[in-house]
Amino acid sequence: MYDRAIDRLLGRTPRVPVCYPTGNGKLPLAQQRFLIEEAALQLWLGMEGSRQLTFGEKTVLEALKSAVRAEGYTAPAEVAGTLLGDLRDNSGLLRGKPGGDYFFLHLTLQELLVAGALARRVNDRGWKKARVPRADGQAWTVAALVDHKAWDPAWQEVIALLAGRLKDPRPLLVLLADPSQDDLFRHRLAVAAHALAEAGSQKAGEQADKITRALFPLWEHEAGRGVLFPHWSRALPALVQAGVQVDGLPLPDRLALALSNANQKRRRAAARALEAVGAMAATPAVLEALLDASFGSNRTVRSLAADALGAMGEAVALPEVLEILVEALRDPAGPLRGEAAWALGEMGKKAAPPQVVEALLPVLGDPDEGVRWLAAEALGKMEVAIRPEILGSLLQALGSPDKRVRRGTAAALGVLGEAVVIPQGLEALLQGLEDPDEEVRVWAAGALESIFAQGVRVFRCPSGLKILRVEELALRGSSSLGGAFVRITECSLGEPGGNGEREKGDA
Repeated sequence: MYDRAIDRLLGRTPRVPVCYPTGNGKLPLAQQRFLIEEAALQLWLGMEGSRQLTFGEKTVLEALKSAVRAEGYTAPAEVAGTLLGDLRDNSGLLRGKPGGDYFFLHLTLQELLVAGALARRVNDRGWKKARVPRADGQAWTVAALVDHKAWDPAWQEVIALLAGRLKDPRPLLVLLADPSQDDLFRHRLAVAAHALAEAGSQKAGEQADKITRALFPLWEHEAGRGVLFPHWSRALPALVQAGVQVDGLPLPDRLALALSNANQKRRRAAARALEAVGAMAATPAVLEALLDASFGSNRTVRSLAADALGAMGEAVALPEVLEILVEALRDPAGPLRGEAAWALGEMGKKAAPPQVVEALLPVLGDPDEGVRWLAAEALGKMEVAIRPEILGSLLQALGSPDKRVRRGTAAALGVLGEAVVIPQGLEALLQGLEDPDEEVRVWAAGALESIFAQGVRVFRCPSGLKILRVEELALRGSSSLGGAFVRITECSLGEPGGNGEREKGDA
């Protein structure tokens, strides 16, 4: 995805005319890509101790000039200056102003460019011969660079992306997964898992199984003790993405088995892992295990199971799942009610049959403020077909003394769009603009903005709010009342076809 994004950006039709000293109006896309990758690598190698997001113009120009010179261009300074302007003004890959600091459009794009420059060296010259410059003017192999930088969190995404661009990622995976070069808590093994996700099991060959057999038992053992470090937990979704198996089962199905383990800590860890994996874990075996866990006696595991179901989204918005979550909305434990409401919201429109909506409405008055907020937010995400009684419940919630409920309700009203375009709904949102809580005001403004985008304009008249469409206003010849802003005026408009004069007594 990011590869395509870079090519689309570089391939844009220039908004600002460019003329390179070579006589070309624009460098070929492949040449631009090569030069910006080389420059990105130099900038990345020049970081001192931590990830650097911005670079001075002089630094960027020097990196581009070095790349241009290495390609044998004449007048490298002029080509580099023109390329910088092209990247800034046309592709937008680099952002900044002349004379100021520059930054890449997105950190991942920058990391992908660096990985591309490293991969080209390895693919062209081999893992043992590919070299990059060092800060001291010497050079070292890419293998030595990776071995040195695998400890640095700022480099780990680059290393993972590098694996996906190598013709043969196995030497890289061997280097990262070597236990003799790792620390006690296997940080490099976790990096190997992310690299495996980028490379894919097919290209990784036997290394995929070796990494899995090293990491999963480690995770399982520590999960049983209730001790899990984030770098291990984050590695599991990477293994799922790589499509690995454990004990002859796809990893999600193996995690599903852990949900029935006698060790409560291991059950909790498995549920958290499935939540982290998300939709990739939505297999029949996982779904069955999560539903079984939802009936268990341990409320923590039940809450985590609801979290996992929510993380899988609309893929698991099935009748049997919705029934379990609706039942959880009535549970005496507030956290479980909240997780059930959150999960329903994450499943979106597919989780909005009438019986689910009916079960959510009473939760707007839940004694737990967090649960009330999650219920209001869920109704918005589900984009339910609003009936008067549902809208009435939401409008009542917008007047709640609890600011979190008001925030969630304002967000829900913003998603509901057309259903709110009635005087009572708009009055409630206008009141939201005056709310003492800033987030409520912001959500209310966002809800109104979504309504304006549908061509709705609102006027304050002696009889109350008047709601008109842009098309109606055009018929009245009142073009001065259009635009992107709501006009709240003490006026009424003339009838269509009239002269638009204000009636007597109107301000």
